[in-house]
Amino acid sequence: LRRAADETELSRLVAEAAAARRDGGASSIAIICKTERETKSAHALLKPLVPGLTRITKETLHYEAGVMILPAYLAKGLEFDAVILYDAGAGVYAEAKERKLFYTACTRALHHLDVFYQGELTPFLSND
Repeated sequence: LRRAADETELSRLVAEAAAARRDGGASSIAIICKTERETKSAHALLKPLVPGLTRITKETLHYEAGVMILPAYLAKGLEFDAVILYDAGAGVYAEAKERKLFYTACTRALHHLDVFYQGELTPFLSND
């Protein structure tokens, strides 16, 4: 779990995590966002920082190994060596109806899960 002060720091930390996982031998690395809108915005910020970053959309027919970014609803049924949750802040995942989507995003990782957030951490990961 890593907290970012703002979106610029969030993008930098996520890019560093992707590079570290790739350098550590992960062949498939998914940066998972909550929505398509967040995915599009994060892709624009990360593209200059993450060489070879591929954006997966509902129109994508197949994907290859490497670093990809996609919304959580498209991750269902897929598995990756490493998963990076782009923003697991309470402002993104807080409502009860989002719990299953958050669970889906977290459980796509075969070996490594990195969770980043801005502000307060999602209540789904609290000790309460």
